[in-house]
Amino acid sequence: MCGNGEIDPQETCGEDALPACASGELCVNCACRQLGDCQNNGGTPDIFDVIETIDLVLERHPPATEQLTLCDADCDADIDIFDVVSDIDVVLRRTEPPLACPQ
Repeated sequence: MCGNGEIDPQETCGEDALPACASGELCVNCACRQLGDCQNNGGTPDIFDVIETIDLVLERHPPATEQLTLCDADCDADIDIFDVVSDIDVVLRRTEPPLACPQ
């Protein structure tokens, strides 16, 4: 459990003794992740994150709790086709990662 004062091997954030995530990254379940990393496996969004986002848009399965944040690439509180487009732009290098929520 994150924030319990014990650093587990998978934790990269969320504990007092650990550094904050790099600029543009979010701390999700004690791990630094980029917006758009819909598979929650670390790194820059890739084609598999796009496929996972499409699966969520088509309601093939419900999103996991962390996916509600990570897959919402445009930060509008829902997972939709615009999030898919944002991820595709990163994959095609039209947009430089990391994605960021509008101010």
